[in-house]
Amino acid sequence: ENTERLMSDGLDPRKAAHQTMDEVGSALIATTLVLIAVFVPTAFLAGITGQFYRQFALTIAVSTSISTLVSLTLSPALCALLLKPASAEPNLFDWMSQKAFGWFFRGFNRAFDYSSNIYAGVVKRLLRVSLIALVFFVALLGLTWKTFGVVPTGFIPDQDQGYIIISLDLPEGASLSRTDAVSKEVRELALSTPGVAHTVTIAGFSGATRTNASNAGAVFVILDEAKKRAKEGNSSNQILAALRKSTTQVNEALVFVIPPPPVPGIGTGGGFKMQVQDRSGGGVQQLQAVANAIAAEANQEPGLVQVYSTFRADTPQFYADIDRTKARMLNVPMDNVFDTLQIYLGSSYVNDFNFLGRTYRVTAQADSRFRDEESDILRLRTRSSLGEVVPL
Repeated sequence: ENTERLMSDGLDPRKAAHQTMDEVGSALIATTLVLIAVFVPTAFLAGITGQFYRQFALTIAVSTSISTLVSLTLSPALCALLLKPASAEPNLFDWMSQKAFGWFFRGFNRAFDYSSNIYAGVVKRLLRVSLIALVFFVALLGLTWKTFGVVPTGFIPDQDQGYIIISLDLPEGASLSRTDAVSKEVRELALSTPGVAHTVTIAGFSGATRTNASNAGAVFVILDEAKKRAKEGNSSNQILAALRKSTTQVNEALVFVIPPPPVPGIGTGGGFKMQVQDRSGGGVQQLQAVANAIAAEANQEPGLVQVYSTFRADTPQFYADIDRTKARMLNVPMDNVFDTLQIYLGSSYVNDFNFLGRTYRVTAQADSRFRDEESDILRLRTRSSLGEVVPL
């Protein structure tokens, strides 16, 4: 642009390119150094914040450096070779382009020159009344400060991603069938909520911690399309509030309605997380009491809702005292005893097999009715090293 301006003053393309570099070369270098000085330090920030800023910082710094290098080397040479004075004899391509698009270029140039003259005139007048310009600048700063107060201040603002997570937490030791029944109840409540398209229910999977547990469940609520919900006035936040209200009638489980994480793969849900560390050695029971007290206190804050702790120290346990001496007398290896308890009371992975283009997992596990009572352990049998069946 500057080369063409100088050419309109009568300089030939080569001299205009040289003079352009004398006029704007230092400004290009200074601008690039300022941008690099601003963005490169952000690439050294630690934590997840640094990982986000690092991508933008390096992209802007590298692209600006490449652009400056091209502006200082290739662009002047191309200006001297390609730009021609307006009075030069046009070639066939220039003549055809002028005939086809000349009306557009002439109109654009007139509009651009008109706006440039207006801008220059406004700047000249503002320089004469610098006090008014200063007041206007201060007003812009105040508007910027007020705008920053309206914009969400979270690390990454929550967005409408088209789905919501409902996490179920039954009492410790609850069976999978009981969890499945409560999950179905929550699913029906979700489907009756306006704006919900369908759900995906998983019993035995915690929607809050993404771990497997018989007393945990998850209901992934898929919302209607954003355009349809916009016409009906159902935003994701409104549906979130409606689900939190409707699920309070579920008495058999703690139900938490969680927005999805702003960035997939980073965290298990929206909001924020804090950790409690026991530095006094008070034990897990005291740690759970403190964590629950913090959650209860946080729920009293006006800006917080559904603050909860996933830590549980009251899981029912049964201690099996194995007579190792008698086991050796009966030639029963301890591994056989532990394997029997694991397979019948818990489960054991066997292998995988392929059938009809799909892979299936084989798991050995006793039927639930054979492991309901503590006395069922006495009905279990294992084999000795001699191949004999020995009751536990």
